[in-house]
Amino acid sequence: MSPAPPPSAFRFGAFELDLARRELRRDGATVDMPVRIFECLECLVLHRDRAVGRDELLQAVFHRTDVSDGQLAQVILRARRCVDDDGHAQHTIGTVPRFGFRWMAATRAVEGSADASAPVPAEGDEGAVPHAHAEKNDSLVPHADDAIQTLQQEAGAARMSHGAPATGAGQVAQAGRKRWIAAAAMAVVLVAAMLTWLLRLESVSAPIASAPEADAVTMILPLAIGDGEDIAWARLGLMDYVADRMRTAGLSVPPSESTLSLLGNADAERSGDDLPRHLSAATVVTGAVERAGDGWRLRLEAEGADGVRLEAEAEAADLLSAAALACDRLLAALGHAAPGGGDGVELALEERLQRVRAAFLANELATARRILEDAPPSQLSQPQLRFRLAQVDYRAGELDAAERAIDALLRDPEAARDPLFRARLLSYRGGARIRRNALHEAERDFNQAASALAGREGDLEHGSVLMGRAVTRAALGREDEAIADFGAARIRLQRAGDRLAVARVDANLGALELGRGRPAQALEYLGNALAVFEGSSAMNELQVTRSAMSAAHLLRLDAAAALAVSDEVQALLPRTPDPSLRLAAALDRANALIALGRLSEARQVLDSPDIAARSTPPYEHRRAQTRIELAWRSGEPAAAVAIADAILADWTRPPGDALYDHVRLRRAQAARAADLPPVSAARVETPERPTPALLLADAVERGDAAGAEAEVGLRAALAAAEARGAPAEIVEVVVVHAPWLLRRGRAQDAAALVGRIAPWLDRCHDCAVLQLQLAEALGDKALAADARRAAERLAGERALPPADAALPRAVSGQ
Repeated sequence: MSPAPPPSAFRFGAFELDLARRELRRDGATVDMPVRIFECLECLVLHRDRAVGRDELLQAVFHRTDVSDGQLAQVILRARRCVDDDGHAQHTIGTVPRFGFRWMAATRAVEGSADASAPVPAEGDEGAVPHAHAEKNDSLVPHADDAIQTLQQEAGAARMSHGAPATGAGQVAQAGRKRWIAAAAMAVVLVAAMLTWLLRLESVSAPIASAPEADAVTMILPLAIGDGEDIAWARLGLMDYVADRMRTAGLSVPPSESTLSLLGNADAERSGDDLPRHLSAATVVTGAVERAGDGWRLRLEAEGADGVRLEAEAEAADLLSAAALACDRLLAALGHAAPGGGDGVELALEERLQRVRAAFLANELATARRILEDAPPSQLSQPQLRFRLAQVDYRAGELDAAERAIDALLRDPEAARDPLFRARLLSYRGGARIRRNALHEAERDFNQAASALAGREGDLEHGSVLMGRAVTRAALGREDEAIADFGAARIRLQRAGDRLAVARVDANLGALELGRGRPAQALEYLGNALAVFEGSSAMNELQVTRSAMSAAHLLRLDAAAALAVSDEVQALLPRTPDPSLRLAAALDRANALIALGRLSEARQVLDSPDIAARSTPPYEHRRAQTRIELAWRSGEPAAAVAIADAILADWTRPPGDALYDHVRLRRAQAARAADLPPVSAARVETPERPTPALLLADAVERGDAAGAEAEVGLRAALAAAEARGAPAEIVEVVVVHAPWLLRRGRAQDAAALVGRIAPWLDRCHDCAVLQLQLAEALGDKALAADARRAAERLAGERALPPADAALPRAVSGQ
C-alpha cells in the first residue's frame, strides 16, 4: 500500500494552518500576514518533531542564509504575534538557545481535510467534457457545492479583511487601465509559466520507488568529458540519464533543467562547491567520462551536506552501460537498491534519446530535430522517439503538428500500458491547448493526467501536473480551486527539491493575488520568486515575474515604479528570443508610459517592427487593450471603439476573464464619447460573481436615463471593488460614480467619494482632474487652483479640461 501523502493542514488551539491554501485562520477568520511569516510557520510546523536550526529556517524563509539576526528576529516576532504568542510565554514558538527555534504547541493534522494532492480520475474517454463539480472523494480539490461555497466564503473574507483603505485617484481612463493591466499580466504570467513548466516533465520518465524525505535532495551536475573526445552530448545527456535512474530508485532528484538554471549557465563549468548557496541540504553528484581501451570508464562522486564523500566507478563498451553500472554502484553506497528491469528500449534508441535530451537541455532545437529525423525506420516507429519529435514541434511553436502527434500517441497501446507516459502526453497536450486558449479542454487533459498517476509515488510528477492544472483553472477565473492546486503543487515540488519549480509556483500565486485585487500580497510572492530567478539562468521566468511586478505597481497607482521595473526588463531583451515575451515587455513599457502621460513614447513602442508579428490570443488581447487605452487617452474615442470591436469579434470570454470585462467597459465609454451606438448586445450580462468592470460597463451603457437603477449598479460595483481592496479598482468606480452624483446636484455625496482618493493627488493625474471637477462644482476656487496645478504638473501630453468646463461626456456616460 502506498504511504499517505503529507497532511495539508494543521490545527493548534484556535488556529488552523492550511498549507494547501497558504492561509492561517483563527476561529475560521483569515489572519493577514506577509509570505515570509507564513513560510516561517510552515517550516516550524512541518518539522515540529525537532528543533530547527537558524540557517535552515533562514533558507526556508529568505532562500539564503546571509541574513542578519535582526531580520530573523523580526520574522519570529511577527510570526509569534500571528499565533497570539510572545517571547516570554513561548507557548507556540520556542527559542532553542544558540541553535534556533522549535514548534511548541500541541498540533494535529486535520482529519478528513480536503487533500488537494489526490488525483482526479478520468471522466470517460478523451472526448468527454468534465463535469463542473466532480464527486468530492474523487477530486484533487473538493468540488462539491458546499466545499466550493466554503472556499468562496473564505476568499471573500480574506478580501474583506485585507482590503486597503478606499484611496486612489483618477478618472476611469487611468484607473481602468491599471486594473486591465493586472488582469492581462496575470494571463501572461500564467501562460508563460506553462511554456517553461512543461519541459520539466521530460525528466520524469519512470516510477518513483518511494516517497523521499523532504530534505534529502540529490543534485546531479553536468559530467566532465575528457579532452579530445567527440561525445559533447554526454556532458548533459549522461547527467540527465543518471538523474533519471537515481530518481527511479527513490531519490529526490530535481529536473536537470532546474539544476542547470540554478547553476546560472548551462554551458558554464561549475563544481559542487558553488551549489550550497542554492540548496545547502543537497547531496551533490559529479562525474567524469574517459576512454578505457575500446570502451569507456565513468566515475561518479557524491558529496553530502555533511562533507562525506562516496565514489563509484564502472567500465563498459558503451557509455550508457557504463553510466548505468556506475550509478547503480553509487546507489548501493547511498543505501538504495538499483532500479529493476528495463523499459524494453534497445540501447541504440536509448542513446539517441539521450542525445536528444542533451540538445533539449542546451536549447538546441534544430540539433534535436536532426538527430531524431536521422533515425532508422525501426527507431522512428517507437513511441518515445515520436514523442520527442512532438516536443520539438511544441517548443518551436508548431502547436497543431504537436497536437496531432500527441493525439496519435494517445491511441497507441504503449500509452495505455505506461501510465506515466500517458500522463506526460496529456500534460503536453494540455499545455498546447492553453496556448490556443482552449482552457476547458486543457483542464480535462490535466484531470486525466492526474488520474493516470493515481496510486503512483513521486512528488515531482504529481506536483508538475497539479501546477499545470492550477494554471488552467486560474486562466478560467476559478481562483480558489487554482490556489488549492498551487498550494498542493508547492508542497510536492518542495519535497522533491525542485527549488526553481517552487519559485514558479510563487510567481503564479503572485499573479493570482493580482487577479484578486491584492497587489501588496502579490509583490511578496513575486519578490520571493524573483530572488530565486535572479540567481539562475531562468530568463523567461525572470521576465514574466517582473512583468507581473510592473502590473502590481500600476494596480497600486505607482506608474513610476512600474516604469522602473520595465527598465530592468529592457536589459534582458537581448537574451529573450521568444517573440511573445518581447511583445509582453513592450506592452508593459507602453502601459507605464501611458500612465505617466508620455503618449508619444508609448506610441513609438507599440509601432515598433520588433513586435509586429502576431502572437497567441492572451498577448493579442493585451496588445488591443493597450492600443485602446492609448487612443482613449489621446482623445480618439472613435479609434478606441474600432480597435475594441475588432478584437471583441473573435474573443470568446471564459469565466473570470477580467481583461475582456475591461475592454467592454472602455468600449462602452468610448462609444458614449464618440456618439456611437453600444455593442449589439444592448446590456452587459453579469454572471453570478461579476467584476467591478462588468457592473460599471452596464451602468455606462444604461446612461443617466436609468436613474435609480443605474445607481444600484454603481453601488454594487463599489462594493465589489472594496471587497477586493485594490486602490486602482476602487478608483475606477469612484471616477464614474462621483461625476454621476455631481450631475444630480449631490455634491456632498460626491465629495465623500472623491475624498477617498485624495491621498493620491501627488502622483495621479486623473485624481487631480477629478478633484478639479469637484472643486469647480462646489465653487471652491482655492481648491480648484490647487487641483489644477497638480493636474498640470502630472499631465504630460494629456489635455486638461478648460476652467469651469462641464463634465466630459466620456466620464458622464451620457
